[in-house]
Amino acid sequence: MPKDVHSYPEDSAALLIEVRAEDAVKLAGLQQQVDRLVAKFSSHQLATMAFSTDVKRNALLWNIRKGTFPAVGAVRENGTTVIIEDVAFELDVLAQGVQALHQLFDKYSYDEAIIFGHALAGNLHFVFTQAFDTPEQVARYEQFMQDVSQLVAVELNGSLKAEHGTGRNMAPFVATEWGADGFAVMQRIKQLFDEDNILNPGVIINADENCHIQNLKSMPSSDDIIDKCIECGFCETVCPSKGLTLTPRQRITLWRRRTELVNTLAITDELSVKQQLNRQLKSIENDFQYLGIDSCAATGLCGMKCPVGINTGEFIKSLRTQQLRDNKTARYAANFAVKHFAAVASTARFGLTSLAVIRNIIGAPMLRSLSKPANKLLGTPLYYSAWPRGEQPINRKQQQLPQLDKVVYLPSCASRVFAPDESAADKRSIMQIMHSLTSKAGIELLLPEQANELCCGMPFASKGLPQQATSKGEQLLAIAEQLSENGRYPVVFDASPCALTTTSAAQQRGLTVLESAEFAYQYLLPKLTLTAQSEPVMLHVTCSSKRRGSEQQLVDLAKACCSEVIIPADIECCGFAGDKGFNLPELNANALKTLRSQVPNNCSSGISNSRSCEIGLTQHSGINYQSVLYLLDKVSSKAC
Repeated sequence: MPKDVHSYPEDSAALLIEVRAEDAVKLAGLQQQVDRLVAKFSSHQLATMAFSTDVKRNALLWNIRKGTFPAVGAVRENGTTVIIEDVAFELDVLAQGVQALHQLFDKYSYDEAIIFGHALAGNLHFVFTQAFDTPEQVARYEQFMQDVSQLVAVELNGSLKAEHGTGRNMAPFVATEWGADGFAVMQRIKQLFDEDNILNPGVIINADENCHIQNLKSMPSSDDIIDKCIECGFCETVCPSKGLTLTPRQRITLWRRRTELVNTLAITDELSVKQQLNRQLKSIENDFQYLGIDSCAATGLCGMKCPVGINTGEFIKSLRTQQLRDNKTARYAANFAVKHFAAVASTARFGLTSLAVIRNIIGAPMLRSLSKPANKLLGTPLYYSAWPRGEQPINRKQQQLPQLDKVVYLPSCASRVFAPDESAADKRSIMQIMHSLTSKAGIELLLPEQANELCCGMPFASKGLPQQATSKGEQLLAIAEQLSENGRYPVVFDASPCALTTTSAAQQRGLTVLESAEFAYQYLLPKLTLTAQSEPVMLHVTCSSKRRGSEQQLVDLAKACCSEVIIPADIECCGFAGDKGFNLPELNANALKTLRSQVPNNCSSGISNSRSCEIGLTQHSGINYQSVLYLLDKVSSKAC
């Protein structure tokens, strides 16, 4: 895609597509065709929806269309699965086919079934739910499919497959559509090319008339969070562990298999069968620890993509909570961190600075080699060159003149612990940048005296420690409520994950919470004069900005500061996920594996709005990433 074209996912909260000037002629021609169609439609009594160039509105309509299939799954009973088939009719009998399918739904009590598709092609998809836990349910399904094949292939001379693959569900009825002679030819051709029957055996060519009712997959009730999942896979495109371990869909599928084994063991008496099932169960549980639990970033983007809102990250965090329930050491450490957060943060700063000194003596490669054994055996952090030094303590000597406009500033844990990268052109702390920008804009920063003790709670929640997370979150919001004079002034975080974590609870207290890009866009831009830089900049839109629905403000802010903003394609989440970028660096590397190749030669910097994300982005891009506030401060001056 040319660099002067910016595109975002079609279901973004605010979709933006900039079209190059040379495409204007094509658009004009398209509009002329639309006008002619509308004129034709107006002379007939047709139910039509107006053509529109409103990209956000059109994206929402597409999401409705794409969500029809999973929406049926959302209302299904636990223990049932969702089945989708596609058939095709000649256009002159399409309406008859639709009516006949509805009659079959009524006949077999598929009351939840729906039909959608591509009418101009005569292509219909129909979706229904089905249980396979009793002989009666299997028989109902078998007879329904017999009637469908007879209706489509024989009575209306249609096609049992429109655009999807045949699959075992339709394989028994291929001969019904093509005849015995035609099916025999297909079998012979298959045999010529595949003598050993190893290529998709039984999926298209299958002589077993009952193959569609054998080896049926169960959908046991496993957990309230995931039971509505129909394994459609919409979530997979945004998962940072895709290609490394498991996707959200695969995590759910494997956990269901585990549940099925547990249920089967409970009703099995035969010793040999029990031994076999126990081996399978042990294998799944051992593998799931890393593949399913440890390597899950738990960012929640999967919940945004899921048509029924299943957040697999919340499910994984609940499993982490269960694992820590009896871990006294972990709970003691977490409680200690809650009570002595400033000391813990100070220790982390000291450790990072000490590592930087050691690195300067022995070199980064040697330090990385020394950290590898402990990382592999104990899961401790694995050193790499983008690790920052420890940040300096908060400088309270910086003074601002009292202003009518005020804002409560809550520096994040990450910004208090991690100093800017040593390769950064601007090595000031994010707090110094905030001070500079608000001074230009005539806004007074209100910084809590207890800032070093504060945390939004997200680090605890992501590890499966909800009580500790709630404790820290309530402490922070109580102080913010007091300092903001009960919501008179907005509360600003310099990291988007903190804003996401606290927004719901803050709103209950009447507080307005903003992350740095929102604050800059809404409060700073109107009071600053900008001279946009010409050098392109890479922009990473964080998961938390997407979940907050604030990504467009981040994008617009970046574009106000720079004439060319590049958002890398196919990178939905950086995979740093708090401290996983240190302890499980392969997750971060997997999520950003295409980043470096998308950085143009004339680009030397990147921006985002989360300090931890910026560490991984710096490591895997070859350029330095910093908060978007650094760029804003660089190109701005006090408005005249």
